[in-house]
Amino acid sequence: MKMCIYDEIGSGAAILVVDDSGYEWEHQAGGVSCSHPSEKGYLQPLPKEFRDDVIKRFYGKNPSEFEVDELMLDLGLHWKSHPYKSGMEAWIPIMSPDGTEAVLVWNNSD
Repeated sequence: MKMCIYDEIGSGAAILVVDDSGYEWEHQAGGVSCSHPSEKGYLQPLPKEFRDDVIKRFYGKNPSEFEVDELMLDLGLHWKSHPYKSGMEAWIPIMSPDGTEAVLVWNNSD
């Protein structure tokens, strides 16, 4: 069974920490392309102040690696753009300093 990220975060934002033993999460992403990527892991909704900043900066666009790294630094989070995976609007692969993979997600513009 796939869990729907939008059902959990609504118009918010979250970090989906990748873990094979977690639930499989699906999300509508990619703007009007309406892609439905999925990943197994644990969903961690972001606090309101972080969520608002993600939405303000990234809603309706596919941010560059530089923009993602800048956001993480501004929020005081030790995550960076994933060096080997590309993303799309509302689904950005990221990585922690210890190599833990995750996905930054927010409400898709479509």
